[in-house]
Amino acid sequence: MLGSFYKVNGLTMDLGGGSCELSYVTSNNLASSPLSSPRPAKRLKTSSSPVSLPYGAAILRKRLLKCDDHPKRKKKLYQEIIDQVTIAKSTTNIPGHLKDHDGYTLYMSGGGFRALGYLSMAFTNHTSVSNHQVKTQKKMTYPIPIISGYSMTGDELIKLVDQFKDRDPEDLVNELKVFRISKRRTRMIPATCFLVSAIMKVIKIKQIYFSEGGARQGICYHMLPVSEQLKDPLLEGVKSHVSHLPHALSKTDFDTVFKVLKDAIPPLYLSPDHPLQLHRLIPAALHLANLTTHYPKETRAFVAFHMPLASGPLANIPGLLHSERAILALILAYRQGGEVPDPAFNAIEDMIGKYGVAVCKYVGRLMEIIFLISPRQPGLALLESGIQFKLIRPESSDEEDYSISPPVTPNSQQFYSASTLQIIFPSKHSFMLEAPAVISVIETMDKKIQPKKFELDQEIQGLDSKVKLFSVSIVRS
Repeated sequence: MLGSFYKVNGLTMDLGGGSCELSYVTSNNLASSPLSSPRPAKRLKTSSSPVSLPYGAAILRKRLLKCDDHPKRKKKLYQEIIDQVTIAKSTTNIPGHLKDHDGYTLYMSGGGFRALGYLSMAFTNHTSVSNHQVKTQKKMTYPIPIISGYSMTGDELIKLVDQFKDRDPEDLVNELKVFRISKRRTRMIPATCFLVSAIMKVIKIKQIYFSEGGARQGICYHMLPVSEQLKDPLLEGVKSHVSHLPHALSKTDFDTVFKVLKDAIPPLYLSPDHPLQLHRLIPAALHLANLTTHYPKETRAFVAFHMPLASGPLANIPGLLHSERAILALILAYRQGGEVPDPAFNAIEDMIGKYGVAVCKYVGRLMEIIFLISPRQPGLALLESGIQFKLIRPESSDEEDYSISPPVTPNSQQFYSASTLQIIFPSKHSFMLEAPAVISVIETMDKKIQPKKFELDQEIQGLDSKVKLFSVSIVRS
């Protein structure tokens, strides 16, 4: 589990056939800075007294079968689980800083719990929206069918378990045909939901994350040197993937382009506690940015978009939540022009929200310009071309061009603000910048990073028609 996520900070539960384990995991220095710290610089701390509850999926299913036609027995079993979980919660000695006013973060592993994740995916549908504001009747399946990194809210989990905890197992076998849930596992869904329902009567959960890793992966993780454990699994996996490829960036090119990107992106979005996690995803995107440049033009964005998704070569990369896979996919797609003829593209954008998409579009289009100047040696070309990117933050909200509407959610305002970018051409002639293809992309960037007209329908998106997170202006010396 520890190797599956960038940061792990919450309760852990592992459900097997015979038992359910309750513990927690956190870093030693997290109490003072639970959100903004980078990956912990110390070994992660777990409970010294984890509890094993005798309520594995198989055992609990057998006990529930004995309660058929005996509602009082079933109610008594439910109360028994609640009592045992209450004791286990106390025995585990959960640190106080792991809980906020909304409850705990919970990391689930084990086949029984993962089945709930796949079940949640099956009931999470996305509606594709066309360019003419017409919603298609066809419902899309969840676009990232990978269990590791999948998440759901506590309220969503409660709704799910309440729907299935009292169902007949054999009826579910005939009704449910869900990806990655076998008939054997389907028969255990009511028992698993029964257990989770009782657990959530005792422990308030705000967010659930599903982990593919289990005991074997944990043993392998702890066999690694501490220096390896502290590395970001995403960046290490990406660097390993590109290391042998001819279109990978050299260290010099990477460092040069990364510095330019950092200077052209508002610092707000590079903060470690920003929900978009660009401080990790931009370096990863930069390593991958040139890998599809040699593809046919109409397939570049399509292939780049799918790289971190279930159909791409980075599907097995750890350290990514589903929202982060979606953000990385969008940045890579917009770096290659953003034309992706795939209904999943809309579903991925829906996962991130309109403000998040606007940031991904800005970063991707900025990378498109940088790499278009010289795809083979972008770092050297940037220096030789003399082009500059200057970020300007408006001083006053009186400038209507830079105003944004109230955020969609109350908590999002602190994460998004308006900015403008100046692209400054050098006074000295540069043949790299005067190429028609380069000029065209630079001059149309401001237009391309704005929401399309059909996206601004207030009834669909709830956004003000003047929403404008980013603006781009061109300055010629």
